[in-house]
Amino acid sequence: MAKTSFSWIPSVISILIGLSGLFSSSADAQMANDSVYSGSSFNEVMGVLENRNFSPKSPREVSDFDGYRNGQMPRYPISFSSLDLGALTRDSIRTLHSRADYFDRIEKLVHSSGICVAGNWAIDQDSPYSGYFSKGSRALFIGRISTALEDPTNAGERGFGFAGKIFPTLNGGARVKTTSFFTIDVLSGTPAQRFLDVGLTNNPPLHPRFDLLGVLAKIIPAFAKADSQPTFRPVTQIARTGLKGELKSPVFMRLRPTEKMIRNNQADYRRELIQALSDNHQQLQFQIEVSDTTNDRNASSGWQRLGTIMLDRAVVSYGCDRRLHFSHPKDDKTNGN
Repeated sequence: MAKTSFSWIPSVISILIGLSGLFSSSADAQMANDSVYSGSSFNEVMGVLENRNFSPKSPREVSDFDGYRNGQMPRYPISFSSLDLGALTRDSIRTLHSRADYFDRIEKLVHSSGICVAGNWAIDQDSPYSGYFSKGSRALFIGRISTALEDPTNAGERGFGFAGKIFPTLNGGARVKTTSFFTIDVLSGTPAQRFLDVGLTNNPPLHPRFDLLGVLAKIIPAFAKADSQPTFRPVTQIARTGLKGELKSPVFMRLRPTEKMIRNNQADYRRELIQALSDNHQQLQFQIEVSDTTNDRNASSGWQRLGTIMLDRAVVSYGCDRRLHFSHPKDDKTNGN
């Protein structure tokens, strides 16, 4: 039997991006930058993740909140019929323009279920870059690790995401303006068996998948409507945070788990990370690498290691999946501190 070719799929995806200009959003379509944002403390955001002083009110909140009781790890169905183009577009615009660290409630329509992690950001190598890419920079850190679409297990292909929130302080009670970034391995997913085996960048590839074509037909136009470069998230705002002197930022950033960590074979990546923390004495280390020449997540050259993200806790919660927000930068000029 002749092998079926899907070489036409990238062209279809390009057409879908072009068609995004035909769609419009009626709710806050051109939301202004969040001028009232005054920052948050690390302890405050951790309180959101741990559901401190939170009581669900609406029936929908109660139903979702109950899904996390007794260590449960819910799955939220995502399909062509469940995705609303208008909602996707509004959420994309909000994510690009609002700097809020959390809301009373938001629904993550693509990366719906995740696990939140916390620890420290540290740059310990000589660096030509500014801000929190410069040597000696240390900060408190909160992140959210997730998969695109519905299945959190390694039974199929998963597109891993690692969003990060840098608090430019080591004082957990200090209110500061946070800086966010977003990294992914492959937007359409890979058969990787563990999260701790992948590298993630701020400019991930999109490999064609015939089974996802209908879902992509909604997701890509919504993202492209909000941003002409929907797969690239600049990291300039990290170089701008705490800036002293001239701004100099890398183009690409890669996060990779260190090789020395003990891995496990949990099918659900959330359980994988919880067990990995236990197996590695409550320390998971990710290398912060940057480049001005390559965005290849698997390349052995072209990347410069600057430091590490050290994680010491993880939580699966309503606050993580339904309240925490990351501002995904579109233009560094709108994300300065």
